[in-house]
Amino acid sequence: PLPGSYVQINNPHRSCLTTVTYAIAYFLPIILYYGMGYTIGQSQCLVAPPYGAAGIVMYGTAWFGDKYKKRGAVLVFNAMLCIIGLPIMGFAKGNAVRYMGVFFTVAGANANIPCCLAYQANNVRGQWTRALSSATLVAFGGIGGIVSSLVFREQDAPGYRPGIWTSIAYVSSHLSHSPMRMNLTRFGLTIADANPDHDHRGRHEHMVPLL
Repeated sequence: PLPGSYVQINNPHRSCLTTVTYAIAYFLPIILYYGMGYTIGQSQCLVAPPYGAAGIVMYGTAWFGDKYKKRGAVLVFNAMLCIIGLPIMGFAKGNAVRYMGVFFTVAGANANIPCCLAYQANNVRGQWTRALSSATLVAFGGIGGIVSSLVFREQDAPGYRPGIWTSIAYVSSHLSHSPMRMNLTRFGLTIADANPDHDHRGRHEHMVPLL
C-alpha cells in the first residue's frame, strides 16, 4: 500500500477544497444580495445556474479522469478554475462579470470534491487501509466545512475581500502541493509493484494513478 505520509499530506488538502466549497455554498446568496446588489428573490434564483454548470464540469472531468487515468491533472484543472474565478468574483467591475466569476469558482470547487475522493480510493491498496483513508478524508472535509462558516463575515460586506483572499489562499495551497502528492502516489505505487508479496492481489484493475 501507499505510505502513511500519503494520507497525512492528502487529507489536509481535502479540507482546503471543502473550505472553499462550503463557504461559497453557505454565503453565495448573501454575496449576491449585499455584494452585488441583487434583490432577495434574484439572489436565491441566481444561486442555481452556477451549480448546474458545476454538474456538467463534474461529469466531464470525471469522464476524462476515468478514460485517460489522469485524476491529478483534473484536480489541477479544477483548482485553476477556482483561481480564475475567485479574483473575478471579488475584484471585477460590473455584476455580470463578477457573476461569471461565480460560475468558474463554483464549478472548480465542487468538481474537485468527487475527484479528490476517487483519487484517494483509486490509489490506496487494501480494504482496511482504503476504509481508514476514506474516513479520515471525509473527516478533514468536515473540518473544512466548519472553517468555511468563518470565511465570509458580515463586517466585510459588501466586498468580502478577506473572504476572497482566504479562499484564494486555500486553493493556492492545494494547488502548490499537487506535485508533491502526485510524486508520492507514483512513488508508492512503483514500490508496491516492485514488491508484489506485500499485496497478493496486485493492483486493482480500476486503480487510476495520478499521472
